[in-house]
Amino acid sequence: IAEAEHGTYYGLMEQASPAPAQLQELQDACAGDMAMMRHCRQCRADAVGLLGEDRGSEFTMDKVDALDLAGIAYEAAMLRRKEVHDEIIEQLEQKRAARQASQTAPPAPAGDGLPKVPTENLRSVLMAVAGSNGVVGEHFGHAREFLIYEASPAGARFVGHRKTEPYCDGLESCGDDGLTPESVLDRTIATLAGCEAVLCSKIGFEPWSQLEAAGIMPNGEHALEPIDVAVLAVYQEMAASGRLAQPAPSRKAA
Repeated sequence: IAEAEHGTYYGLMEQASPAPAQLQELQDACAGDMAMMRHCRQCRADAVGLLGEDRGSEFTMDKVDALDLAGIAYEAAMLRRKEVHDEIIEQLEQKRAARQASQTAPPAPAGDGLPKVPTENLRSVLMAVAGSNGVVGEHFGHAREFLIYEASPAGARFVGHRKTEPYCDGLESCGDDGLTPESVLDRTIATLAGCEAVLCSKIGFEPWSQLEAAGIMPNGEHALEPIDVAVLAVYQEMAASGRLAQPAPSRKAA
């Protein structure tokens, strides 16, 4: 909303949008006095659907006029409404179960072979997660947004989300064959500025190497695990390797 072509006050006055780090700093500063809505998404009041998912063509006037709301169509709509409601309840229960599991699970799964390290004086780390419904369950190249978590000795804390655009259009363009669209991947890596790790269910060789070159550690070893548990497991691995005893690395150019 801060670009001149958008026609908004901020765009016309050349007021830049806040960077993710600036937004997080403001949210953290206000968190002691009020609850922060870190999960909010930008929406549109002039359209049906979400950003990047415009469903206006499903609700044109001719289609609305053809609806038989007093007959069978109404009954079908009520059945569909119940299905959607049941799906929402199921998702909420999955999130509650994942949250409870993360509260009782140790920082790293038992039997992982990692040495247990003291957590005192370890710095916090930002990690990006490609996932939904409380689990690490999305291919890096399919992600339309990354959930940002802060891992520290106190646990894993959700701090926000960062929008991106998927560059993977199929198995032949997901980075395993060197055909990754460079500009899209470059923008994705720039979006992850400040993160030291990115968790996903799968990732191609090309984006893996470019993330490493940019100082971001890719990780695909925790697919379908609860996000909090996976984030803390990676944090434990970083602590065991000694990375957390060192200052945060400066971000390299993508």
